[in-house]
Amino acid sequence: METAKLNNLNIYAYLETVLLYMPDYKNESEGIEELMPWSEMIQQRCQLKSKS
Repeated sequence: METAKLNNLNIYAYLETVLLYMPDYKNESEGIEELMPWSEMIQQRCQLKSKS
């Protein structure tokens, strides 16, 4: 969670995404990198909305 916060992610959206996609990657160790807070997919799906 702390790493997700440092990457400016919505914590709820991040947890939801990780739990949703984790079963798809259970036999693909290199695929798990897609679920890290700094990955492009996670950044696109879970980025906090800026207050403008």
